[in-house]
Amino acid sequence: LEQDGLCSAEVAALQGEIAGRVVESGAAWFSTTVHDGMTWMRFNIVNLHTRDAHVARIADAVIAAMPYTGRT
Repeated sequence: LEQDGLCSAEVAALQGEIAGRVVESGAAWFSTTVHDGMTWMRFNIVNLHTRDAHVARIADAVIAAMPYTGRT
């Protein structure tokens, strides 16, 4: 998630908040990581039975967990 107008610390906090909400909901488990000074959501999808619908469900959960920031 990249949010225009946010500093790197705000983006890191936002990514952590979203990841925490999704994990707490039980919809998926994933973490955040810092790479090259930027925080990213880290998905490790390795199950050979994973299908497009599973990935779409995770994407929907992430979108639903996003707080309204007043920015577009």
